Amino acid sequence: MGGAATAGTDYTALSGSVAVAAGVSSVTIPVAIIDDTVNEVSEPIVLTLTDGAALHPEHHR
Repeated sequence: MGGAATAGTDYTALSGSVAVAAGVSSVTIPVAIIDDTVNEVSEPIVLTLTDGAALHPEHHR
């Protein structure tokens, strides 16, 4: 995750993985926002998706 928001300060850090089945066009990835009293500008959270098979070559057998 990237963007201007900071894990642990602005949102609860994510862990684990999400499987997106073939033919599925969306999944829900919940992000718990940490509310504070600091008046600040919007801080976007950027989520980058990767091909999990590229991370696990054993799945190409």
